[in-house]
Amino acid sequence: MTPQKAAEIANARNSLIAICEHFQQNRNGQSSAAFHQDIADRLSALAGRKTPWTQRYIVSVKNGRVDPSQSMIWAIKALGYMIDDGHFLIAQSRPVDVLAYGEVTPGAVVLPDSRACAYVACNVVFVPRVPWQRYCCPDCRIKNYRMR
Repeated sequence: MTPQKAAEIANARNSLIAICEHFQQNRNGQSSAAFHQDIADRLSALAGRKTPWTQRYIVSVKNGRVDPSQSMIWAIKALGYMIDDGHFLIAQSRPVDVLAYGEVTPGAVVLPDSRACAYVACNVVFVPRVPWQRYCCPDCRIKNYRMR
């Protein structure tokens, strides 16, 4: 395991402990298992999981017996950000590496889904500027019409 990955896991574990401490005050007599299942359900919803994580997984990650998955690490970061009054779009966004043609501020949220250019000979996947954009550039649009 790389030092960066080990640090990311340690940060996620510490953040999970802080999240549990934050929600501890609203426990209202819940058992430990029910409390940790509530945390698991919150994290699962953020990660978009169809089957939620179990309270055992949360406790095992928290106690250091199991390393969190990448999606768990992301969900922990997102929930922590939401607790700190962050915007839900940023909390539910995920970092990706992209090539930007125009001005894109680092950390910007890109809302639409990417799509492949409709010109079959083009291999570019792009984020459309408008919902009906089918080609990555005017050249591909012209080439596609000429091909027909």
